[in-house]
Amino acid sequence: KASFQTFATPAPERTAPNIIASIDNLLQHTSGTLAVFDQWAQEKEGNIESMESAHHSRMLNAKDELDNKNQIGNELHQQIENDVAARREHDHNIQIKKNEVVDLENKLNVFPSKMESLKQQRDDLLQNLKIQEDKLAQRNQEHQTMINNLTIGLQLYRSLGMDFKKSPDQSLSMVFTLIDKHDPAREFRISLRLSDIEKVYVVTAVKPALDVVTLSQMVDDLNSAYDHQDSTGFPRFVTKVRRMFKELVEQ
Repeated sequence: KASFQTFATPAPERTAPNIIASIDNLLQHTSGTLAVFDQWAQEKEGNIESMESAHHSRMLNAKDELDNKNQIGNELHQQIENDVAARREHDHNIQIKKNEVVDLENKLNVFPSKMESLKQQRDDLLQNLKIQEDKLAQRNQEHQTMINNLTIGLQLYRSLGMDFKKSPDQSLSMVFTLIDKHDPAREFRISLRLSDIEKVYVVTAVKPALDVVTLSQMVDDLNSAYDHQDSTGFPRFVTKVRRMFKELVEQ
């Protein structure tokens, strides 16, 4: 601190030399005081510069800290936005999975009724197949019975001028003789076959030719008798065919 001293001097006489001496003395004291003041002012100026430098340094540090905080804030903001976007995508995927689960549950709810319907269809098909198999077995049994009857009566038919021959196409040929009195050994032939699908008799060959309309009606009667398990149908057919061959020769 600068100190100022007060000098008590006796009042001089107001003469010119004395006044000049007083002024010189005052100037000397003033110069000392100014020197002290200048030193104090320089110290204060140095303090102010140090304070300004420290303040500037603190401001720079505060700015750097603020920039860092802003950067951290921006990063946090970006992270929050990323988290929000990821959460939205996650929620969207969850909703898709929920919809898939609902669709699957709906399908599973319909599945039992479909299974029941399919089971019923299967049972109906099996039942229908069993019916068809039973019919086929019955037809085969009837066909075998007919063959057995034909075998039993084969000798009787032969004695009456009739023979049976099996063709490669599974047709049964009936050969008649003793019809033409001028040529008893002359053969008259008609072939029948039981169709695989319809299981009905069809004529595959006839020699010599007979009336088509009449023969067709005879085959219909034979099949009708077969359907009604009438064992007399085939003998009647054979008798009518022999009669037609005989009438053909006598014309």
